[in-house]
Amino acid sequence: MTRVPYSGFRFVFALVNGALWFGIAFVFTTPVASGMIGAGRTSSMALTSAAVTVAFLTSLFGVPGALGGFLEEAERGRFSLPPETKRGPGTLGSVWLHAVTRAVIAAGATAVIVKWLANRYPLAARLHLFLAFVAAIIGALQALWLASPVTLGDLRGATTRGPTPSRAYFLARFAIPQAAGNGLATAMVAIAVFPKTGGMTAIDVATDAGGTVAIIYLMMIAFGGTLAKIDHRFGVAGPLPGVTPPPWIARIALTLAAGGLGAGLGFALALAWSDGVPLAPFFVWKLALGSLSAGVGAWQAARWKLAALA
Repeated sequence: MTRVPYSGFRFVFALVNGALWFGIAFVFTTPVASGMIGAGRTSSMALTSAAVTVAFLTSLFGVPGALGGFLEEAERGRFSLPPETKRGPGTLGSVWLHAVTRAVIAAGATAVIVKWLANRYPLAARLHLFLAFVAAIIGALQALWLASPVTLGDLRGATTRGPTPSRAYFLARFAIPQAAGNGLATAMVAIAVFPKTGGMTAIDVATDAGGTVAIIYLMMIAFGGTLAKIDHRFGVAGPLPGVTPPPWIARIALTLAAGGLGAGLGFALALAWSDGVPLAPFFVWKLALGSLSAGVGAWQAARWKLAALA
C-alpha cells in the first residue's frame, strides 16, 4: 500500500483542523457575537478581547485533541513516518504545558493584530465570521506544529502499559485544565454580553446558570475523556479497575440535575440584589460556575473512560 508522504499529510492535517475549528467557533461565537452587539459592546477593546479569548481557548483545548488525532493516524500507518532517529521525545506527557504556552503566544499575537484591524475595519458587522476565522487560523497553525517529528516519539509508548491512574493524574490532566479554561471562557462571555443598562434579574441569572452548567457538564462527559483514551493507548495511564461507568441515561440524568442545581443556586444568589446582579459578582459567579462544572465533568469522564478500558 502506498502511503501519503509525511509532508503532504501535515498540510492536509492542518487544513482539516482549521476547518474543524472554524465550524466549532462559528457555532459557539454566533450567539456571543449577537449578545455583544445587542449589549452595545463593539468597541475596539471589546472586539480585541473577544478575539483574544477565542485564540486562547482554541489553543488550550485544541492542542490535546490535535495531538491525539495525529498520533492515532500515525499509528494506523496513514502516512509515511520519518526514521526513528529523527523522532523526538514526544509531547503527550506534557501536553497541557505545550497547550498553555501556545495559547499565550496565540493570544498575544492575536491581540496585536486584531487591535490594528479593529481600528481600520468594521469587524463588528461580521463578528461571528471573524471570530471563527481567528479560530481556524490558530487551529491550522497549531496542527501544523503538532504534526512534527518531535511528537512522533510518543509512538514508543504504544507497546507499554501505563500505570494505574491516581487522583493526582485526574487532577492535573483533566479537572484543573478544564476548570481553568472553561471558567475563563464563561467569565469572558459574561463580560461580553452583560447589558449596559443594568444588572441581571433573578430569572435571567437562574436561566443562564442552568444552561451554562448543563451545556458545559454535558460537553465534558461526552468529550472530556478523549485525552484519557489517548493516554491509555500510548502508555501514559493504565486502565482503572473497580469502577463501573454509568449508562448514558444516568449521565443525562446527572446533567439535568446539575443544570437544575445551577439554576437554583443562581436564583438564590440573585435575590441578594434588589436592583439586579451587577457585573462584578456576576463575573465571579460565572467563573466559579464554569470552573466547577467543567472540572467535575472532566474528572468523571476520564474515570469512566479508563474504567471502560479495564
